This record gives sequence, C-alpha cells and structure tokens, in this order.
Amino acid sequence: MLAAPRRATAQSFPNRPIRIIVPATPGGQADIGGRALAELLREETGQPVVVENRTGAGGQVGLEATLRAPKDGYTLGMFGDSAVLINPLLQRSMAYSLDDMLLLTPMYTGTFALAVNRNFPARNMAEFIAEVRRRRGISYGAYGVASAPRILGEMICMAAGIGMEIVPYRGETEAVIDLMSGTLPVFVGTTTAVREQHRTGTLRVLGVSQPERVAALPDVPTFAEQGLPSVQYRWFHGLTLQNGTPQPVVEFYAQLLPRIIGAVPHPAPWTTGWATRRA
Repeated sequence: MLAAPRRATAQSFPNRPIRIIVPATPGGQADIGGRALAELLREETGQPVVVENRTGAGGQVGLEATLRAPKDGYTLGMFGDSAVLINPLLQRSMAYSLDDMLLLTPMYTGTFALAVNRNFPARNMAEFIAEVRRRRGISYGAYGVASAPRILGEMICMAAGIGMEIVPYRGETEAVIDLMSGTLPVFVGTTTAVREQHRTGTLRVLGVSQPERVAALPDVPTFAEQGLPSVQYRWFHGLTLQNGTPQPVVEFYAQLLPRIIGAVPHPAPWTTGWATRRA
C-alpha cells in the first residue's frame, strides 16, 4: 500500500510541459546545450519542453529562478561554475544556498579563450601583453562582473603583470558582436563563442585556458605554451532540481538523463555523472 503512491507518481510524471531555465543569453554554449536537451526530453517524454533564458549576475539570476520554482520536477535549471563556485566565495549573502540544490547530472565542460578584434596589433600573447603595457587602459568584455571569465581575465593580468578593465555584458553574444565591430578590443569567454569567427578571420583567438590545445582551434596555442603556465581554467555546466522534489521524480530524471545526455552538443563531455543526492 505504501509503495502504490510512489509507483503512481513515477508513472504519471510528466503529464504537462517541462521548463528548462538557462542562465545565459540565446546563442551561447549554455543556450545551445539547453535547447538540444529540451528537444531530447520532448522526444523521450512526449511533453512540450520550453527553454527560458534568465540572464544576469554570472548565472545567479537563473539559478535563483530555478530554486524558487515549485518542487514538482517541472522546472529544471542549468548552472555553471560561476553560480555555484565563484558567487558563494565572493558574495556575503545570496538568495539561495547550495543546500537548496539537488544535483542531477553534469552536462559538459569546456575551456575559455582570449580573443581580439582582427585589427588589434597582436598575433600571440607576447605581442598582446606588450601592446597592453604600451597603450594602458585597454578593456576586455566578459559576461558578468563576478563570473568565471572575469576570474580568468584577472588571472591573465596577474600572470602577465598587466592591467585591464572589465566591460561586463549580460551574455557572450553581445560582447562578440562588439568585438567584431571594433567597439570592444578584447574578449574573454568560451571558445564556442569565437571559434567560427576565428576561422573566418573576423576576429583572432590568441590563447586557450586548458593544458592542451582545443581540437576545434588547433592553430591556437594554450596560455601555458606562451609562458603563462598558471593561466588554466575549465568551466562546466550541470543540471539541477530543487532539493525536496519527490523521490520518484528524481529517480525518473536520474535514469533518463545519463542515457540521453551524451547526445547534447558540447565541446568535451564528462564520462561520469554525479550520484543523485537524495531529497
């Protein structure tokens, strides 16, 4: 008798539309991954799956919206390292706690890059550092003030002994548009945001933040190759529910997501997932 409601909940879920909150603007890596996941969930569940972009504060706005949603399994939230690692360290108070999260699965991980406008007089990091020192007051664009790209930008400045000012954007798409137009001289963000433009020559990627070169940008050396071995950073995105979601619903996602997550477009997949934390 006690097991009957548990089975009924699992069998009836989902029976209405599901929402995925993506804490980024349309067109970026997070949005691409979220929409691909939405399509896969729609095919698996037979229910509409809607992507809602909620940007701001390095992913914090989107995560807050996710954790305020009803604990019924119909609102999933994507999150990144900015929201769960950086913000808790830099902010005295937040509207959410990591204890409010029920981690479902990692989705993908990737690397950051430093890119410049095609008219910027530098083709490698040594020339870039020299130009920043010569001109002074150069700004770089990145999403969010307390975000992972901001941290990487400061890591570059510290390792190279230079100073740059951040121009915060709500998303990477806007920053890359300004970079290509010449309004913005430097950009720090995901390789996904700039790799195609680098290939076509509309901007220039000077370095990437992982130990080895990125397969999609084989001509771009790492920061370590260019004398900045301490400048290494890999970002990640994951998927969460609200802690307190009914266990049958959690188990539904725990069984479904690892099976379909490999089909989500990403630069470098995780091979193992998190163990589902019990509500």
